[in-house]
Amino acid sequence: MYRYQATPSDNGYEIRDSVTGTVQMMECDLNDSNECEKACEHIDRMNEEWKKTHNATVELVQRLNCFSNRDRIADIVHALRSEHRTLQQDFTRLCIAWFEKLAGLENYDYDLRMEASVKLAKALEHSPDFNDNKYLPTI
Repeated sequence: MYRYQATPSDNGYEIRDSVTGTVQMMECDLNDSNECEKACEHIDRMNEEWKKTHNATVELVQRLNCFSNRDRIADIVHALRSEHRTLQQDFTRLCIAWFEKLAGLENYDYDLRMEASVKLAKALEHSPDFNDNKYLPTI
């Protein structure tokens, strides 16, 4: 599974993100085999991190994939409470990012299964309390 693909260019590599479609430049001397090898290793690490994140996400949503998932959600919440406080804060950042993503969806980007989630996200987006407090510092 590859998210990032590198293509040689004049000054190094163009790295295309297959998820977002963005392209970033990684400058290196293509005539220097050590520099090229380091660049390729960096891209491999980026893809490996993506694979780990993707697999963790699949595992989490598989835990939720049942009709009576309230107990599983409660279990995840209880397990999360036992994690380090900074990690709890990071999870909240993830939730905020998810709500912001949902709030930006257009009508054709979701169906009735997601409608309530999108409505909630759009309501949060317009809430002054949400916007005033969504920045969560790392302490």
